[in-house]
Amino acid sequence: MDSTVLSVDVVAGVAGGLLSLCFNYIPGLREKYGALDDVKKSWIMGLALLVGVGLIILVSCTNLWVLMTCDKVGFVDIVKLFLIALAINQSTYKLSPQVASVKAIKAARNTVDYKSAGPVG
Repeated sequence: MDSTVLSVDVVAGVAGGLLSLCFNYIPGLREKYGALDDVKKSWIMGLALLVGVGLIILVSCTNLWVLMTCDKVGFVDIVKLFLIALAINQSTYKLSPQVASVKAIKAARNTVDYKSAGPVG
């Protein structure tokens, strides 16, 4: 019987994609996240992935659970994996269909009330 071994690149990509799907589809979280503009969303995802990288470095370099080597090669690898996870995360967000509640929130956010805005100029 063949055993399938996932590469760390695939695991990083899956983790990035799953993080995006969680923020897009978990009730309650998706509405709060959907109300934010795209720049804030990108920052939140980037920071969440950085926290994950930080935890991997912490547990590895304190020998709690060795997931990487704590040398130049290990740090180069973790940066590469972070970039893979970030790329898959952002791609997943762009390709995932939006649920109706998030569409409504975005539409309300983008609606301008011209009557209450007053004269321009």
